[in-house]
Amino acid sequence: MVRPGVVVDVRLRPYQERDLGRLLAAFRGVRRVLYRLPTGGGKTVLFSQVLAMARGQCLVLTHRRELVSQAVRALSRIGCAPGVTCAGMVDPHPNASIRVASVATLNARGLPEGFAPSFVVVDETHLAAARTWRAVLDGLGDVHVLGVTATPERLDGQALGDIYERMIEGPTIRELIDAGHLVEPLTYTAPGEARTRDDGLDVPTLVGEVVDTYERLADSRTGLVFASSVAHAALLAEQFNARGIRAELITGETKDRDQILARLASGETRIVCNYGVLTEGFDEPSISYIGIARCTQSLALWLQMCGRGLRTAPGKVDCVIADHGGNAALRHGPVDVSRTWSLAGRRKRKAADLDAALSVSTCGQCLALWFKQRSTSCPRCGAAPEPVERRLPEQLRGQLERRTAREWEARRREASRKMPIRPAPSWCPPGLWNNLERRRQERGYLPSWTVGAARRTLARERRFWR
Repeated sequence: MVRPGVVVDVRLRPYQERDLGRLLAAFRGVRRVLYRLPTGGGKTVLFSQVLAMARGQCLVLTHRRELVSQAVRALSRIGCAPGVTCAGMVDPHPNASIRVASVATLNARGLPEGFAPSFVVVDETHLAAARTWRAVLDGLGDVHVLGVTATPERLDGQALGDIYERMIEGPTIRELIDAGHLVEPLTYTAPGEARTRDDGLDVPTLVGEVVDTYERLADSRTGLVFASSVAHAALLAEQFNARGIRAELITGETKDRDQILARLASGETRIVCNYGVLTEGFDEPSISYIGIARCTQSLALWLQMCGRGLRTAPGKVDCVIADHGGNAALRHGPVDVSRTWSLAGRRKRKAADLDAALSVSTCGQCLALWFKQRSTSCPRCGAAPEPVERRLPEQLRGQLERRTAREWEARRREASRKMPIRPAPSWCPPGLWNNLERRRQERGYLPSWTVGAARRTLARERRFWR
């Protein structure tokens, strides 16, 4: 049933029509559903259709002002006039039955009096395990919840299965490329033998000079460069401009962001350098160059950065992804590699362990060890640590090499086949674990596949015998 006054005139792609039906069917059996769809696949369009069909009051939760605006635009296109709860934005419809809200603002202000949603959409829901998000969701009571994300996985390994009961998976990135909904990524990355450092270290190491690589691969394309710090982004913008390539800088403090992005869209500016700003809520289909001058252990961040350049545009056939941090070679593989997703969560990645190790400080006066989170000075002698400046990345010589998803998957399968069967963990029966490990070896799945498959099997058995 379509919400009164709503005209649903947006033409859905075939997979969106299919997945809309799958979502509606899922909500007949459970109350909390997660929907996974790659960046550029049209998550906002799809959840807008679900909201148009929902009864009662509805709430959209997100964490960036750009994503609030994006949701408002999508709902407006189908005739909905939503209210807005977001710092710095005027609420145009205080009495609307659909409200789009920033989580931070909602935590500070609360919902308007009399607004009690029965259906909630959580955008970028891989963040929903965080304390601020959980506080909002828990305060809403037993409502229906639709979570949408391109990457149902967190860097800290927390499971989303304690929030959502079922996951509906849309098409993969490769399927969207083959169907013409995304363009082909041309991934260039650091050679496999090059050692690069990770997020937690003060001095990341990159391979290949960023501006040289752009001149060699870009052929005057417009695009984004993701730096390892604000200072690094400013330095890269200076280097581009010194070569006659117009570049601008965007940080969290930039006031004229819209004007800069308008110049990028027109081609007046060819490169916009940033640090962690344009990873979500930014959609400029014309850009076809993504320079990643940083390392990251976060698969979600890696896919978000690459996904900024994959949308289709007139005359655009591909996107160059220049990965200077070895993310495609050493950690995650090219953006279009096939991946297995699970609500079960997974072991924490190395960056989380590294952050914990770096939180231990050694006093320069008495050499005592102490935790930075618990005190700002040494608890033994009271000495305060000297401030540590984040240094710019170390740049290694060398050229990035082209790496395809097929090549990476072949290397991954070969490594998995050579890995011996691992002993069963305490929570899994040895017989089940060994059978799954043998299947992992035969088919060359990632080692993490066994854990997810075991948890899914045990969950099905518990539901069956309950």
